[in-house]
Amino acid sequence: MNRQKTKQQDILVFVLCYAAYATAYFCRAHFAIALPSMISELNWSRTILGSIAGAFFWTYAIGQLVNGILGDILAPKILVGAGLSIASLCNILIYFFPNVRALTIFWIINGFALSALWGPIMRTVSLWYSEERQSRIALYLSTSMVMGYLFAWGGLGKILTYRSWRFAFLIPGITGLIVTFLWLIFLPQELSVSKGKDEISFQRKRDRVQKGQGLNWGFKIFFLLIVCTLTQGIIKDGVSLWAPTLLVEYAGFSEEAATQKALLIPIASLFGMFLAGFSEKLTKEDDSLSFALLLLLSGFSWASLRFGTNLDGRAIAILISLAGAFAYGANTVLITFIPIRLASTGRVSTIAGFLDFLSYVGSAIAGPLTGYLVESIGWDSALSLWLILAVIGAVSSLGLRKRLLQFRNIDEKKRESV
Repeated sequence: MNRQKTKQQDILVFVLCYAAYATAYFCRAHFAIALPSMISELNWSRTILGSIAGAFFWTYAIGQLVNGILGDILAPKILVGAGLSIASLCNILIYFFPNVRALTIFWIINGFALSALWGPIMRTVSLWYSEERQSRIALYLSTSMVMGYLFAWGGLGKILTYRSWRFAFLIPGITGLIVTFLWLIFLPQELSVSKGKDEISFQRKRDRVQKGQGLNWGFKIFFLLIVCTLTQGIIKDGVSLWAPTLLVEYAGFSEEAATQKALLIPIASLFGMFLAGFSEKLTKEDDSLSFALLLLLSGFSWASLRFGTNLDGRAIAILISLAGAFAYGANTVLITFIPIRLASTGRVSTIAGFLDFLSYVGSAIAGPLTGYLVESIGWDSALSLWLILAVIGAVSSLGLRKRLLQFRNIDEKKRESV
């Protein structure tokens, strides 16, 4: 294979992975932008809609665990193609059956289907690209979720100003089917092509896993990891789910103005992801410290919003965007850098799926919990909750620091000996 063709295929694989995951977020992020219209037009309570969103995250979380393992067994082309096509069909069916029962059933299936993407995509990165490029490629790919939000909150937000909320489900569904077709047609079958002296082939990774190389983290580490992922999951998806509604009910914007202001959040989240890369350099790839710093910054933003006085709508929108940005940065450290750094275990998809599973358990809790708190007490209670969780998550992350650094050093020595 000549150098020019190799470069072309590298670009092709990246573009397909980026398009697939951006579309996956397009097929789920629109729920938040449709929420205000669904509440007003259908007279559904926040608790009901929050519970439906929570059900999505539960199946998404369980799916991450299941599909993460399957992602190390099945070809990425098959698993990603199946997941994206099923999710697209679910969105289209919601358009034709706009009632609570159908929305709940199809949204639950949508969650499980979309969980089949991130783990296999991370596996594709670990197999296709050389080790020195994997972290950078993974960071770039993680920005695809922001693009999904921009399309959902920007493009669909404008459409919903003169169309029914049902179009927020139809358009992503059609887009998803188109991207699925492109994925199945153009993604190369061979994903363990040698790219350089430092690349470890999938066969050698699999052999080492079969010989017993594994993750010996212990109960304490898993407990702290659970706390970290639950807390940032509740914060991150609390913002992504409730931000448009928060801007309407807390900041006092109209639905149209809230849709426009909400665009600040995915843009700021993109900044947060690149800030995660900067924090990794600043801390010399100390994942626990990077995670803690970013989550504390998110907590500081919530504190400013909760206890600040005389805040106008613009200041509220900026603080919400910053809180979301730092939470997304922490999430990037968790589900992108850690799995890629442990690539030599041959379990990239499993690790990414497990961490995403824990993260979305938090997301599943965030939907109904936030809806209940807001209806029972008010938005200040939700802001206080997110602030407390940010502090708890940051402290727990520092408890992981020593063990993760030890494991990373051991892992690097094993790679050097291959």
